[in-house]
Amino acid sequence: MFDIEFISDDPIFAAEEGWSGLWGRIWLGDIGERFVAPLVEWHRSDYEAQWIAGAQRLIDGESKSAFVVEAGRLLWTAWREDLDIHIQQRLLLDEHCSSTWTASAADLPYDLIGPRESLTEDGSSISEWAVTLNDLREFVRRRAQIQIG
Repeated sequence: MFDIEFISDDPIFAAEEGWSGLWGRIWLGDIGERFVAPLVEWHRSDYEAQWIAGAQRLIDGESKSAFVVEAGRLLWTAWREDLDIHIQQRLLLDEHCSSTWTASAADLPYDLIGPRESLTEDGSSISEWAVTLNDLREFVRRRAQIQIG
């Protein structure tokens, strides 16, 4: 199973940082992880459109894509290998953060994702989850129905 969605319509406010955001959750198989998507650079509709576009890229045959959960900072990168989709969480540090990562959802520079790696520089395994191409197709179908309905 693959899904990514907002789980609350009520924004939370991070007083110290001065921004608001929405709670969301990504499902990768049986594992669900919550996140807060800041509503600074992007709006709710930007995130939702990017998630569908990110999945559609892989469905259409692209080898890599991403699902942004914090514009310009945190994303889930994805690589397609045949019918398998491998997904890793990535935090973009300042030295890797380009102003283009805060581009609109339609202009996200997917070529910055790079090749899939399974080990860190020190040889530790990178956490990774696997879903299927059919999981992404079902996700796009569900989200399209929600947007129409």
